[in-house]
Amino acid sequence: MLASLLAASCGRVGYVPTDAPATDLDAHLDAPMLDAPMLDSPMQDVPMLDAPMMDAPMLDAPIDAGPDAGLDAGMHTPIVPVECMRAPLPDLGAELPTAPLPEVPRETRIVSAPDTASLRTALATALEGDVIELEPGVSYRSEYVVTTSSITIRTRGVETAVASRVTPADAPLLARLVTGGSLSGLSIEASKVRVVGLELATDALSAPSIVRTAVGTSNIVLDRLYVHGSASHDVRAGIEINGPSTAVLRSDVREIHAIDAPRPAILVYTSGGPITILDNRLEASGEGVVLGTESALDAASVPHDVAICGNHLTRPLTWYPMDASYAGTAWPVGPLLGLYLGQRVLAAGNVIERAWPSAGGGGARGIALGPGNFAPAGAATVADVVLAWNHVRDVPEGMSFYAGDAGTLPLARVVVSQSLFEPLVSGRFGAGTGRILQVLDGAAGAVSGLVIEHVTAPGAVQNGIVTESVLSIDRLEVRDSILALGDFGLAGGGIAGVAGLGGLHHLGLIGASLADYGVSSVRVSALSDAGFADPAMADWRVMAVSPFAAISTTGGPAGCDVDRLASVLAGVAP
Repeated sequence: MLASLLAASCGRVGYVPTDAPATDLDAHLDAPMLDAPMLDSPMQDVPMLDAPMMDAPMLDAPIDAGPDAGLDAGMHTPIVPVECMRAPLPDLGAELPTAPLPEVPRETRIVSAPDTASLRTALATALEGDVIELEPGVSYRSEYVVTTSSITIRTRGVETAVASRVTPADAPLLARLVTGGSLSGLSIEASKVRVVGLELATDALSAPSIVRTAVGTSNIVLDRLYVHGSASHDVRAGIEINGPSTAVLRSDVREIHAIDAPRPAILVYTSGGPITILDNRLEASGEGVVLGTESALDAASVPHDVAICGNHLTRPLTWYPMDASYAGTAWPVGPLLGLYLGQRVLAAGNVIERAWPSAGGGGARGIALGPGNFAPAGAATVADVVLAWNHVRDVPEGMSFYAGDAGTLPLARVVVSQSLFEPLVSGRFGAGTGRILQVLDGAAGAVSGLVIEHVTAPGAVQNGIVTESVLSIDRLEVRDSILALGDFGLAGGGIAGVAGLGGLHHLGLIGASLADYGVSSVRVSALSDAGFADPAMADWRVMAVSPFAAISTTGGPAGCDVDRLASVLAGVAP
């Protein structure tokens, strides 16, 4: 059985791909999800982090140790920071992403660019292997287009000056590229390009994507970039990705918004794959990360083999009209993570926070997943997805899965595991439905294989899990989780309990007395009876005296492993 593994420490996570074949989903759904041994134990058919894998060298040094450390141009080295602690991922029962780091250029000569004119000349005359070095603290005002493959663009000295995720406080150490025009500040139209340690900004009234990779490009590394718009202007996106083998690493994207619609921090558009988005802070009125947004895509350009790991997806309270710090512009907001087209997607080790209702629609949701109207005819839509070790907080609605419309393939093989939704409805953003998960039908869409396991969600108000029509779902499994039932509980097609959904077992339930949820489940009437360590202080550990302490399929506690989640997320949202 194919397995994928998550490692995380100080906000950096990774996973190990395997070549094991996909397994039968039905067999998978009939077995416990987290039976997979830990990485410290032998694991059948799964390479170990401490052993060679597929003849590729392991990362023996952090990826910031030098221009080529961990980024071997010929090896496609998988992202496995060796210093990370290990945490298990569920077995999806289908193929998961391989998502290696892109190839990067070999350095042959350094070209100094101390001002705008010299930078334009360096880009126009660049040779393969060039390293174009900009000066820290210097502003370069223009739009720049990269047309030469196999080059590096970086601020002088930044590789050692900024050794971890960049922040606005690092701005004096970075060269600053500013655009005020109608073009992207940095357009990459060549392959094997590495951009490291720059501030990229726009002060245009209405700007396109600040950084954009062109269709047909590949092997692009965007590392330690501080990308931002202005407090009052419109921006299409922070970073727009249109080619495969692209990585966004240790970057900070802010002030991405527009008055007409929600706008994303990272837009993965006509990309194909693999795509790696690792250890970033992403602040936007729309999604921190969005996969696929247009019906014009063909099947080859559907994002695939995507890793979204160790990121902080958020937005500031100054955008929320009900907060005391509100700055006066009600930017339309959308979900914080949007997966609308994609195959083999891993979103793990992320902090996803701050959603509220908005005129733009969907703003109250933490995660939105499903093809919607975006799928090209006959193309795979959203399939083979793992959402694990995530903390979703301060959102009125947890997840919304959309089955799709006529002509799209089913939303298929999705696992939500080891995640905390806390609280789903707070006093600050409490105008949503309070649902942990809602599965919505399209005109003729379907869901095939949906597993929710080891989830803790103690704050549902209206419903726990709701499906609009049970006929649209083939195999739904909810187990080993602690869920607040809300007013109506777990319901499908208007029918509460297992009669409506099926596949509900080994659950710790909080709420009103409803229909039978299986003999293996335990219900308490109030949050105070659940045996959490300290709900008032957001300590959702299950204590030994809890009625949920020994009800999972493995005999342990239901719900998320909160202690391990805290370790996985250390440094992700400082």
